[in-house]
Amino acid sequence: MGRKEFERTKSQRRVSTPWNGKFKRYRYEETWSEEEKEMSLLYNAITSYIDLKINRECLVSWVDPSGTFSSYIDQLEEEIRQNKKKYHLVRFNGSFLESILALHKLMQDVKKPDCLVYIPNIPQEEIEKTPFLEVVKSSEQIPFDARIVLEKVSSGYLSPDQLRKCIESLPANFEKLESILSGEDVDLSMFDSPQSVIEFTKALLSGKNTILDNTEKHPKGTLLQLQRGFEKAFGYIPQLTEDIIDQRTLNSAKEKEDHSIYRLPLGVFLLGREYVNDLQNYKPSSSLLIQLQEQGLVYLDTIKDLLNSLRDESPEAYKSLALEIEEQGFFGIEKENVKSKNLGSIDTFNFEDSIHQVEVIRLIENTYYKEAIALAKGRYNSFWKKNDPNVSQFWDWIDVALNIAISIQQTSKKFQNARTLQNVLDEYSSELYKIDREYRYFSKLTEILMHSSNQKYLKISLIRKQIWDDYSEWINSTNNHYQSICEKNGFLPSQSQHLQRFYFQNHLKPLVDAGKTAVFFVDAMRYEIGELLKTKLEEFTLKPTIEPIFAELPTITSVGMNVIVPTEVNGELEPIIDKDERSIKGFRTGNRSVRSIEDRRLILKEISKRQVEWVDLEVFHRNFKQNEAKAKSSDLYVVHSLVIDSAGENGFLEQGFDFFEETISKIKIAIDRLREIGFENFSIVSDHGFIQYDTASEQARSTVSIPSNFRGARRYVLQEDRIISPTYSRIEMSSLRYKGSSLDLVFLREPKIFKNAPSNKGFFHGGNSMQERIIPVITLKSEKKKGEIPNDISYEITAELFLGNGKHRIELYLNTKNENILFKMEQELIVELDSVDNARLKILTSDAIKFDSNSIIVKPNSKVNVEFEIVTSNKIYQEKASVRIWSPSLNSKLKQWISFVKVPLFSVDQLVEVSMEEKYSSIDINLSHDADEDVLIILNALIKQPSKLITEEGIKRIYGDPRKSARAVRILSNFLQNRSNELDFTVSIDHGTEGKIFKIGKK
Repeated sequence: MGRKEFERTKSQRRVSTPWNGKFKRYRYEETWSEEEKEMSLLYNAITSYIDLKINRECLVSWVDPSGTFSSYIDQLEEEIRQNKKKYHLVRFNGSFLESILALHKLMQDVKKPDCLVYIPNIPQEEIEKTPFLEVVKSSEQIPFDARIVLEKVSSGYLSPDQLRKCIESLPANFEKLESILSGEDVDLSMFDSPQSVIEFTKALLSGKNTILDNTEKHPKGTLLQLQRGFEKAFGYIPQLTEDIIDQRTLNSAKEKEDHSIYRLPLGVFLLGREYVNDLQNYKPSSSLLIQLQEQGLVYLDTIKDLLNSLRDESPEAYKSLALEIEEQGFFGIEKENVKSKNLGSIDTFNFEDSIHQVEVIRLIENTYYKEAIALAKGRYNSFWKKNDPNVSQFWDWIDVALNIAISIQQTSKKFQNARTLQNVLDEYSSELYKIDREYRYFSKLTEILMHSSNQKYLKISLIRKQIWDDYSEWINSTNNHYQSICEKNGFLPSQSQHLQRFYFQNHLKPLVDAGKTAVFFVDAMRYEIGELLKTKLEEFTLKPTIEPIFAELPTITSVGMNVIVPTEVNGELEPIIDKDERSIKGFRTGNRSVRSIEDRRLILKEISKRQVEWVDLEVFHRNFKQNEAKAKSSDLYVVHSLVIDSAGENGFLEQGFDFFEETISKIKIAIDRLREIGFENFSIVSDHGFIQYDTASEQARSTVSIPSNFRGARRYVLQEDRIISPTYSRIEMSSLRYKGSSLDLVFLREPKIFKNAPSNKGFFHGGNSMQERIIPVITLKSEKKKGEIPNDISYEITAELFLGNGKHRIELYLNTKNENILFKMEQELIVELDSVDNARLKILTSDAIKFDSNSIIVKPNSKVNVEFEIVTSNKIYQEKASVRIWSPSLNSKLKQWISFVKVPLFSVDQLVEVSMEEKYSSIDINLSHDADEDVLIILNALIKQPSKLITEEGIKRIYGDPRKSARAVRILSNFLQNRSNELDFTVSIDHGTEGKIFKIGKK
C-alpha cells in the first residue's frame, strides 16, 4: 500500500481484494500474542483511564489511602521501565524528600514531561500536612475512593454486573479484584450501554486492547450484539459491513465472532458522517455520502465527541485510519469536485487540507492577501497541521509569506515620514527589521519546500518569486528614502552613542570597569539576528538589553572589526589604505596600527589596562577545557566569530541551512560556560550587517557598472576622481571624519551589487543600506551563576553511524550508568561534524523529542534515530570527517561520542561533480567576468554535446546533487531571459519527459 499499516496490539495481516472496481474489501488473518493474553481486564481498564488523564494534563496525582491499587502500580512500573509507556512515574515509598526531589527535577524541564504521582497509604485528610499538598492541588486527580475509581474505569470494559461484584468486594486489594473477574465470560449486556459502546469504539479504532481482546474465544452473538450497540449509539448502517468486507472474510469473522471486522466499515461511517455534515452549500456525489448526509443531525454530537476524543488521545491512530479510508476510493469524486469554500471547520480527512492549500496559493497569486490570511488562520488548530510535519511546514511557510506581504504594505508609507537618522534608527529597530527577519525565514522554508516531495513545487516557485518581488521593491523604496536622508543630513548620526567607533567608550568600558567581562565580536550579525539572540538569551531567565547603532562605512570586516576596539581619537579615524587594492585594511591610532586580531588584543589591553585574552568561537566551542584556564585568568575575554559572514559568502544561505541559529546556539552555550567560571558582564556587537537576495533572481545585480577598472568590487570603490551621477552616491572621506585621505567613497545608491561585480550567493555587504549599517549592541549583566541541585546521574552515548548516498543515519542510545536512579531527565545533545570548516551537518528528520538543524532532545535509555545530510561550500579541502555528539550542559557528566566511521563530505555523485566541473568549465565562451559559474559550466557542457542539446536530467547528472542542479537550471534560465544577447548563439528552451530541454541554435 506504500505506507505504514495501522498498528494494533493484536497482530493482524491485512489482505486486500478489488471489489466492483471502486474500492477494496479486506480480510484479516489473526494471531494472538502471549503478552495480550496475560493482560487482565481490570488492568487494561485502569490503564486506559490513566492514559486518558495523562493525555489531558502533564501531571496526574493518585492518592490511594488504603493502598488498594499498589500491586497494579507494580505492574505499571514494569511497563514504564520497559519504555512501553511515554510517561514517568514518581511513587511514594516512604521518603517525602526522595519523591519531591524526583518530581522537582522532572518539572525543571521546559517541556514538562508527562508524569503520574502515586501516593499510597496516606489518609485523605492527612495529605494537607505533607509536601504532596501542592502537587495534588496543581495536578489532575484520580479519585481517592476506590469505589469511584472502579466506576470511572468500568466504561467500555466492565458490565454492570461485573462492576457490582467488584464494588461489593471492597476493601479487597487489586489482586483480589482481578481474581473475581478472572475466568468469567464477557458479559455482552454491557453493549446495551451507549457509553460502553463509545469507549469500546475508541479502543477499536485506536488499536488499543478492548474488552474482547482479552478473551481468546468470544461468546456466540458477539457480532450481532456489537452491531446493535453501534446502531443504538451512532445510527450505524449495517449494510456498510457487507459492502466493504469481502464475503469469505465476513463469513470467517462471523464464525469466530471476530469484532475486529468492524474497524474499517465503522471508521468509514463515523468519519463520513462528520465530513458530510460539515460541508457548506454542497451536496456530495456518491450514493454512500448522500445517504450519510440524509441522516441529518441525529447522533451527530455523539459522533463528533468520539472523533474529537480519538484525535486528542490517539492522533497517530486517527491519522492512520483517516488516510486508510481515503486510499480506498470512497472520496475520489469529492477530491475532484469539492472546493475550499465548501469545506467546514473540521478537517476530517487529509485531502481537505490539500484543497485549502491549493486555494491559499491561488489567493496569494492574485494578491488577495486578506482572504488568504483568513483562510490560513483557519488552519491554526487543524488536526493535520498539528500532526503532519509536511502540512505544518507548508502552513508555516504561508504564514511567513503573508506576514511579509502585509508588513510591507503597513510599513512602507509610514517610513516615508522619517526625516533624520534618529528617525531611521527608531523605525528600523522597532518595525522594519522584522520584515528582514521574516524574509530570511521565508527563504529558508522555501528552500526546504522546494527540495521536498511537495507536489505543488511549481506553485511554490511562483509564490517565491512573488514574495521576492514584493520584498525587493520594499527594500529598494525604503533604502532610497534612507539614502536621501543621508545625502541631505550627512552619513553620521548626531549622537555619538549611535556610532560604531564609540562602542568601546560607551558600551564596553563601563562593563570592564565593573568586573570580569566577556565580549563577543560577531561578524555580519545584522540587527534582526541580534533581536533573535536577545530572545534566546531571555530563555536563560536573564535580562539582556539591545541597542541599535550605525556601522562605519564601508560596511566591511576590515573596517568594522577594527573600530569596535578603541581606535578613534577625538571622534576621528585614520584609515590604513592599500593604494593598489584601493581598500581600507585597518586604522592607525597614534603610533600603533590596528589591522589584525593581535593588534586588537594589544590595543584593548593597553587602553583598558586589563588582562585580555582572545579566542575564536568555534575553538572555544570545541575545546572549552583547553581554553578554560586562559578565560579564568583574563579580565576581558574576547570571543570572535566569523561564521555568519563566511557561511553567507560561501553559499550556505541558498542551501536553506540556518547557520544563524547555529551561531546563536554557540554564543548561548559560551555565555553559560563563562558564567560558570565567574564572568558577570557580557557584551555582543557586530562589525556590519548584510543584504539577502533571492539566489534565483538577477535583481540583486544593478544595471550600473563599477565606476572604474576595479575587478572584485561589489558595493563600493575608493576613487580619486570626482564622480557626479544620480546612480552613485559619493562621500568625501573627510565628511565621515576619516583623516589623512583625499579619496572618495563611491557606492551604488540602490541596495544592489554592480552589474559587473563578481558572482554573489544572495549575500553581500559593503554599502549603505539599513540592513548593512544598522547593527545591534547587546548588553547582559548577570549575577554569578548559582549552584544547581547536584546531579548524580551520569550518562554515556552508544551510537552507530550508517552511511547512505547523500543522506546518512545515526542510531543512538543515551544510557544512564546509575541503575538505581529514580528519575532520568531529558538531555540536549549537539550533533555536528568534528573539526571541519566550510561544511555543516544538517539534521533532516529524527524521532527525538525535539530537534533542529544540529541538536536533539532525547529521553535517556531509549533509542533515537537521526537522519542527516552534509551541507558544504565550494571551499572544502577534505573528503571525510567524523561525527561528534556531545552535551552543551556542564553538569551532564556525559563523555562525548566521536564516530570511528567518517562521513564523506561529498557523495559519490558530488565527487564526480568536481571532475565534471573541471571538464566543463574551460573557457570556450566569452562572457563578462560577472557571469555565474553555473552558466559557464552548463553552456560549455551544451557546446560539447554532439546533439547540441542538454536536458534538465542531464544537468542533474553533471552536478549529482539535485539542489545544486535545480539552482543551476534557475540561474541559467534567468541568464537566458535577461542576458542572452551576450551569446554568439541562441539557446531555446523546450519541455520533455526529462524536464527542460536547452538547445543551441544559430543567431
